[in-house]
Amino acid sequence: GDVGSGFIVCGVSAQDKTFVRKPSVVSGATNFSLSAGTNADDCEWIVHDRNTLSFVGDHECVLPIVPSLIFAEVVEGSGYNKVLEIYNPTASTVSLDEYIIGGITNDGSDYEAFLWFTAGAELASGGTYVVCRCNSASQCVDNATIASEVCSQNASSSSPYWMNYNGNDALFLLKGPRSMPSSTSGHTVVDTFGYAY
Repeated sequence: GDVGSGFIVCGVSAQDKTFVRKPSVVSGATNFSLSAGTNADDCEWIVHDRNTLSFVGDHECVLPIVPSLIFAEVVEGSGYNKVLEIYNPTASTVSLDEYIIGGITNDGSDYEAFLWFTAGAELASGGTYVVCRCNSASQCVDNATIASEVCSQNASSSSPYWMNYNGNDALFLLKGPRSMPSSTSGHTVVDTFGYAY
């Protein structure tokens, strides 16, 4: 059922927080329980206060040769200010045409909201791709929040429903065709943030 105040990551509620992947994490987690852990030592994330944006667009880790992209940062900012950062820990440039972000809200069991990356977008080895949603231009720059030059893609107009996630919604980085995914569509989950119920 609905987890209400948010699922638990690193021993704290995910609602109203910013999560940054630890630099030692270089591959996605298809089982979020393993990624979430139970405390700061055994989880894959560093927990920051809401609206912490100082790490956006600047993810560091050792570049191994791994198969796919990962979520590097998830920001649930105040209001509609949301940020997702995707990181490429592979040795090659990756076409984002092969990836979709799917969302499952509250107690859903199948993807309800989707984000396709800008057609033709690529992510260089060791690079980050930042998807932002800002309610207005002024919110994007107030209080050193989301500066437009940090955003690779602004999701405000293209898919606003999708970028309304909060601490009890699950996000999935999916690899597969540029089509509507479903739990049986043949898309492969390469990373998750949150639980599907």
